[in-house]
Amino acid sequence: MATADSQFEFLRDEWPMLFEPAAQAESLVYPDSRSSCFHARRALELAVHWLYANMWLEETVQKNRGLA
Repeated sequence: MATADSQFEFLRDEWPMLFEPAAQAESLVYPDSRSSCFHARRALELAVHWLYANMWLEETVQKNRGLA
C-alpha cells in the first residue's frame, strides 16, 4: 500500500487509478527496484489508456493516417 507522504498525492483525488501504481512504484524503488519498474510501467499504461479514452486521440490518429 502507498504511503501518506507520497510525491504522487496530487493524483489521489482526480486519478486514483494512477495514484496506486505510481505510489507503489515510489515505495519500492529501493527495496525492490524490479517491482518498482513494473508498477511505474503500469501507471504509465493506465495514463496512456486514459488519454486515448478521454482525449479522442484514437480518432485523431486514425484521421491522420487516413483511416477515418
